[in-house]
Amino acid sequence: MRKLQLLKKKIGWTLLELMMTSILLGALGYGTLLMFRDGIKLWHNSSARLALYSEARLTMLLLTKFIHNCQGSTIRISRYNNNQPAQSLISGILTEPLYVKTTTGYCCGSGSDVITVGTANNPNKNHTYIYQQNNKLIVAYPYLTPGTDIRDKNAVDANTYYKYITITANLESLIITYDDSRRDKIILVSARFVKTGFQNQLQRINLKQAVAVKRLHSSGYYAN
Repeated sequence: MRKLQLLKKKIGWTLLELMMTSILLGALGYGTLLMFRDGIKLWHNSSARLALYSEARLTMLLLTKFIHNCQGSTIRISRYNNNQPAQSLISGILTEPLYVKTTTGYCCGSGSDVITVGTANNPNKNHTYIYQQNNKLIVAYPYLTPGTDIRDKNAVDANTYYKYITITANLESLIITYDDSRRDKIILVSARFVKTGFQNQLQRINLKQAVAVKRLHSSGYYAN
C-alpha cells in the first residue's frame, strides 16, 4: 500500500516543473524564431547586394566601353546641371557603336533592354552623354530619323533628336576625373551604388576603375 502511494506521488508534474518546462519551451521557440528571422534577413540582404553588384559592374563596363569607343580629343567632363554633383557627366563623339544595357527593364519603346548607340545615326558628330541625374544614370544619344538624306545638312539638323536611356536607378554618386600624372590619357571613374534590403537596410557598393583613352588624337583604332 505504501509503495502504491509513493508511485502515485511520482506520477504527474508539479507546478514548478510545469513552469520550468514552459520557460524552456518558450526560450527554444524564441531562439528558433530569431534564427528564422536572421536567415530571412541574410537571404534578402544577400540577394539585394548580389543584384546591386551585378548592376554596378554592368554600369562600370558601360562607362569603360564609352571611354574606349570615344574620340579622345572630344571627351568632356562636367555635370548635367547645377543641382547635380560636379564631375558626374562625361560626353564625347563615339567612333564605334556602343551596346547599352539598361538594368531598369525594357527601354525607350524598343521592346528590348539592349540599345545600340553608335555613329551610323550621327552624321553631324553630335556628342553622346552619360550623366548622373539624382539617383539615376542616364545615356543621352543623338538619333537620326530613318530615311533622312544625310547629304542634306539642313535635313539632318531638322531630323536629329536625342533619345534617353536610364541605365540604373540605384546610383548614389559618380565622380569622373582625369589622372593628373597622365592627363588626357587616363580617366578615373568612381561610383557608389545603393539598394534597399531587408527592413529598409541599405546595401552599398563602391567601385573604382582607371580607364585608358585609346583614341586620343584620332577616330581610328588605338591611334595613340
